[in-house]
Amino acid sequence: AQGFVSALPPALELYRCLVQALEPGVASANAAAALLQVPHLDADLIKEWRKGPRKSADVRQLAEMAADERKASLDAIGLDSQQVLDVEEFAKVLPRMSIVKAEVEVEGEENICKDDVAKVKVRLRRENLAEGQAAGAAHTPLFSSAAVTEAWWLSFVLAGKVGKPRLIRLTNPAAEFDAEIKFRVPAIGKMRFTVSLACEAYEGVDCQGNFSFEAQRADAGRPADGGSDDEDGAGSD
Repeated sequence: AQGFVSALPPALELYRCLVQALEPGVASANAAAALLQVPHLDADLIKEWRKGPRKSADVRQLAEMAADERKASLDAIGLDSQQVLDVEEFAKVLPRMSIVKAEVEVEGEENICKDDVAKVKVRLRRENLAEGQAAGAAHTPLFSSAAVTEAWWLSFVLAGKVGKPRLIRLTNPAAEFDAEIKFRVPAIGKMRFTVSLACEAYEGVDCQGNFSFEAQRADAGRPADGGSDDEDGAGSD
């Protein structure tokens, strides 16, 4: 599992570069490079667009701008009306995922104890979609005839050198949904963990959050949990 976790970031970067027509090693280097995914923007136009109040803007901030403000900024760098419309369409489909919450629980138990097989339940929301909407295929300039799935990789990592990193791939297109990862509770006390979400098809839209839970010593009368700590345990995705 550890080897796969360390191999995932470079594999994702290469895949993103293929589907978004980006140069490997450049797109992940800075926020400006990720803007090369936007239709009609090249390095010179990005440099011009990022002047003044937008000097540190990234691809997500471009997508979150008010439509009239975005149009005015694109008009100012010389994009024509059709090019502006193409950028508007890109801004609508660019995923803006957020981690709403992450809670740890043990099925059938009120408390979480050391050596339990617990699950972290993560609620995810696509902020670019309204309730009831669903994500379509990713915007992919070199694969316009193919439907590239807007997939995500969810990872769960306990702080410190305890437990194993856990990963699951998510393809649920809903505006809001839950995902679950199982793990074995390795210690007693306050356990901090990080939940990270990496997009498979786009550069610059990953997110993460830090959370915690309290683990207790098992009561003498409580039966031992016989579950396997090798379960990756994806729930709804």
